[in-house]
Amino acid sequence: MSEIYIFVTQIQVMKSTKIAIIALLAYVGFGFTTIPGGEQQVKVSVGWEFKNLVEGFDHDCKTELYIDGTLVATSSVTKESKANSVSATTSRGKHEIKVINYAYYEGNWEEHTVANNYSIDATYTDNINCKKKNTKIHLIFDIDKGTSVKK
Repeated sequence: MSEIYIFVTQIQVMKSTKIAIIALLAYVGFGFTTIPGGEQQVKVSVGWEFKNLVEGFDHDCKTELYIDGTLVATSSVTKESKANSVSATTSRGKHEIKVINYAYYEGNWEEHTVANNYSIDATYTDNINCKKKNTKIHLIFDIDKGTSVKK
């Protein structure tokens, strides 16, 4: 009778060990892949700097980052003469990235655009395929030449 008990116990241990190994392999396997339909996150960083500022017009500024029409981040406030950046995370893939710089003038935040009597449109919009873990965009807001992307 004790031999039957030992045999049954060994089978139960073998089954529970097999289940534990399968569960461990599944857990480790999903750690290195994505679940179908799951999305991997990427970081989008936008840096900028102003060039050829007119003396006496070094405004406080901040920049907003929009991804697919949604405001996802706002930078800290700095003088236009100081480079700055802002970052946010999004899903991997194609996205509309929009950047709007604001100047603080006479107690109000205004979009830094020609329509608001500034020298240039300190804005940027593009559809970008965010496929790298860190997608970086560096903008030059040049008072003499306009907005460009530094490559």
